[in-house]
Amino acid sequence: MKKNVKELATATAVAAAVVTTGVAVNATTAHADDATTGAPASTASATVQTPTGKAENTASAATTSLADATQQANNAKQALDTAQADNDAAQGALANQQNEVAKDAAAVQAGEKAVAKAQTDLQNATSENIAAAKQAVTDQEQVVSAAQEKVATAQKDVETTKQAAEQANQAVNDAQAKVDAAQQQVTAATNALDGSALGKAQQELTQAQAAAKQAQAKLTAAQKALADAQTAKQQADNALAAAKEQQKQAQSAYNQAIKNGAKPVAAAVVTDNQITLPANYMSLLKAYFGGNLSSEALANQLAGWMDKNTFKHSAADQQVKLNNVFDLNEATRTELSEWAAGLINQIRQQTGYPAVIVTTSSVAYAYEITQGYTIDNFNNFAVPTAHDYKVLKAVADRYGTQYEEDLSAETIPGTDKVWVNPTASAKANGWQTVKTSLTLDQLKELIYDGLKGFLFKDAERYWSHAKSISGLINAGLPQDHQQAFGLDMGQDGWVHFNFGTTTTNGAHSKIADNATLANPAADQAKHNLDVANTNVQNTTDKANDASTKAATAQKNVTDAENQVKTTKEAVTNAENQVKQFQGTQTEKEAALTKAKQDLATAESDLNKAKAAAADPQAKYEAAQANLTKAQADLQAALEKLALLKQQLSDLENAPANLAKAQAELTAAKAAWAAAQAALPELQARADAAQAALAKAEALYKAAVEVLQAAQAKAAAAKAALAAKVAQVAALKRVEAQAAAMKPQAHQAALPQTGEATPAVGWMSALGLAMVSMLTGTSLLKKRHN
Repeated sequence: MKKNVKELATATAVAAAVVTTGVAVNATTAHADDATTGAPASTASATVQTPTGKAENTASAATTSLADATQQANNAKQALDTAQADNDAAQGALANQQNEVAKDAAAVQAGEKAVAKAQTDLQNATSENIAAAKQAVTDQEQVVSAAQEKVATAQKDVETTKQAAEQANQAVNDAQAKVDAAQQQVTAATNALDGSALGKAQQELTQAQAAAKQAQAKLTAAQKALADAQTAKQQADNALAAAKEQQKQAQSAYNQAIKNGAKPVAAAVVTDNQITLPANYMSLLKAYFGGNLSSEALANQLAGWMDKNTFKHSAADQQVKLNNVFDLNEATRTELSEWAAGLINQIRQQTGYPAVIVTTSSVAYAYEITQGYTIDNFNNFAVPTAHDYKVLKAVADRYGTQYEEDLSAETIPGTDKVWVNPTASAKANGWQTVKTSLTLDQLKELIYDGLKGFLFKDAERYWSHAKSISGLINAGLPQDHQQAFGLDMGQDGWVHFNFGTTTTNGAHSKIADNATLANPAADQAKHNLDVANTNVQNTTDKANDASTKAATAQKNVTDAENQVKTTKEAVTNAENQVKQFQGTQTEKEAALTKAKQDLATAESDLNKAKAAAADPQAKYEAAQANLTKAQADLQAALEKLALLKQQLSDLENAPANLAKAQAELTAAKAAWAAAQAALPELQARADAAQAALAKAEALYKAAVEVLQAAQAKAAAAKAALAAKVAQVAALKRVEAQAAAMKPQAHQAALPQTGEATPAVGWMSALGLAMVSMLTGTSLLKKRHN
């Protein structure tokens, strides 16, 4: 419809321009006064004036009608454009709302499935099922570990079989070289019989001697590189043996700590991630707090240590999705508290201050603090104070402890956005609101980055967090003083690191109850074992690397030796070729026979080498296939582990998940109902807009038809006016002819001697002119009217 409107509007504009051009002709008038006598216009002139004026009036009226029709068509087009825009908007709004209804209906369907699943999870969330799910996770972790070992073994098999295949292929290449050399001997012996190519043989001898010299030099260099690689391998093997001994001792100490009743942090809490401090960290920090070092100087000394410590991701943790980090369940809060405590104890092992413990009570203590922040509607992004001291004091009093809190708000891993809970009521301008879900791996990275910031980038807080995390803040406290630790994510998006003393003024603190670590000795033993395990892994990698380099060096020596052997044989062959030219006919024939025999032997050896290479190559390809399968099995095991962890989480959090799913379903149904309720009004608007558009189209079509009729009428009036103007011009020409003939007729009528009727000739001429004029006028009328 829009395209047609545009074309009609263009036609209207063109027609109006044509009419305007035609009207300009009406300014011309015809007048034919007698120039000689000053007499009034002739009868013929008066006769022509009347029809010209009528034609002008008709053309003027047609022009006015055309202008009116053009205006009406333009108005109709504008009304049509408006109706089209209104209809497009109404139809678009209706389509959008229909899409919203469909989207909300899908959300309701998904919500019903989520509620059904949550109800099933709640029914299945028995202590037996939860225990079975935990056992399934533990069993699958062992499957993952075994799969990882299979991948490592398969990788070694690939490397071993690859080396064997390469050696077999090298044997084939060597055999081929011997075939080529034997073929050259046959050619040389043949040439020797006919006495040709002596010069070429001498040149080849010179080249062979030069190649033999280069090969010997390469062999010498390869032998030296092999000796160096073997020395490095021996050193790496010694380091690995020492690391394994350290691991053995650390394992023994850890086992003894467990035997003595200590409960360790959950397995592999700090296996992959470490935070390393510079050796002079504490001396620098003490110098700053002692007034002997400026904050800027301290920051400069620690520059670069943020980058030296990097987070190591866990494939298993990346599969665990936390749907709402602001409502973590107890199991997750406990795991994160123990994981962060492991990092903190690494740090304190380096600073020389007591390790922290994690207890059931310390995890609950941290949770009560974050809940207090929520009740107080405390938002650290919007309020001037850094901590909700009212909550800290109240919770600490309930637990009989002395509080200490560090807060961190890092950017979301993989983005430049700061994590802010969208449900927080007050947000300072500039802080980015984002979704509430993270993986366990991402949340651990937030914690890791927060600890790094406390230690190495805390100038704006006067290094108070560094003093806390390092343990320096507790210097001078009683020897039996220890801290319990808990961690949680606050509703305002900050990670809360909460510490409490296990004793207060010598009295036992409630925060020390139900320890997941009965004493720091187990934590330290676990840390030492983790360090030893990491050291074994690192030295194993180095030993493997050294072994690979030694094997490569050995291969280089073997290749160099083979090259020396090949070049020496080439020299011998070249020398024999030269000698063949110096022998007798009998000797030359014998040499050719022997050369052919040697060629046959070399070709036989080549075939044997090719056959022998088939098995190593097949084993190499099989090892590659086995590695691919092992990697696929590992990936499948990791995915299953992630699924089992999610199932365990679903069981442990079944009540909360059901409540959340029901709330989300209720909200989805409300949104769906509201979307459906809006449809009738939007449908009515769309129908009305469609009807208005149809009416506007009809009115525009009628206006265009009127315009086209006016254009035709104006064109006809213009043509009639042009004909009348031409008629007047013709009459003026007659008048001019008559006026020119009148003096001549008068002169011809002067009295002549003997003439009784002098005016006869003039009268005849005038009559002829009138007849001619009337005849011409009649013809013009017949032609144009």
